[in-house]
Amino acid sequence: MSTCLSARLLPAGALMLLAVSLPCRALDLTGTLGEPTGKHHGLDPVLLSAIALLVTGQPSSRDGLTPWAWTPGTEVGNRLFESRQGTGIARDAMAQRKTDVDVGLLRIDLERRGHRVADPASFPDVIDRWRASAVLDLVAGPESRGNYNAWYREAQQQEVQLADLTIGEVGALQAQLVRRNGGSAIGRYQIIDDTLDGLVARMGLTGKEPFTPALQDRMALQLARDAGLNAWLAGTLADERFAANLARVWAGLPGDHQGRSVYARIQGNRATIGWRTLVAALRRIRSDIISR
Repeated sequence: MSTCLSARLLPAGALMLLAVSLPCRALDLTGTLGEPTGKHHGLDPVLLSAIALLVTGQPSSRDGLTPWAWTPGTEVGNRLFESRQGTGIARDAMAQRKTDVDVGLLRIDLERRGHRVADPASFPDVIDRWRASAVLDLVAGPESRGNYNAWYREAQQQEVQLADLTIGEVGALQAQLVRRNGGSAIGRYQIIDDTLDGLVARMGLTGKEPFTPALQDRMALQLARDAGLNAWLAGTLADERFAANLARVWAGLPGDHQGRSVYARIQGNRATIGWRTLVAALRRIRSDIISR
């Protein structure tokens, strides 16, 4: 008997929650995208499948169920579309009426998690965005130990929640940090004052936006793109070249095989991971998830 699930469209393995009610004997999930995705993020692929089928599962032509990407959530439940275009139109219309909009295979909440996905209705784009997020995590480790509230010389700072401050207030805080600590680097990605000013202008911000983790991620993503992120994701930029480019943005990364920060002689900057570690991590990020 053929599998009761459309396995090639699943984000992961078998659906344990529905197995007792579905008449199937075998399930071949070889080559699905979800298995390496779950492995990469430390998630149970079976759980991913269960969630996807629970929230967007639809009858398939093979007498089973398959999650459906073009499924924006509405006030009365899921609404199915046959294409990305239809989903996008509905999503934009919904966003004008309310801020809590869910889309995609896993019903991603755009208000709270939208910054983590380029286009939640497109699974390949989600894969690339997960890769990009992994790059940001790689950068954040040496820069701030992953702390969104970090600032220069105080990586563990938690007394001030930066999300409670506007970008303008963060700029004023940076001026204080320069006088007190000798540097303006702030947030998870240790963005210095001049870079912050440039990002505000380039991203069309007003300065009144809260300096939230979501905004910090967006800013870091812009800087990573400056370093060649899109070309690296497309496979046209080598891991070593991308690593060197990232090191010109973030001082905590090594600039070459000698393992030194590009900014080693400025304000005590130093690389806190090795060159081989950095390059190997980038190679792993790109290879651990099945390419398109």
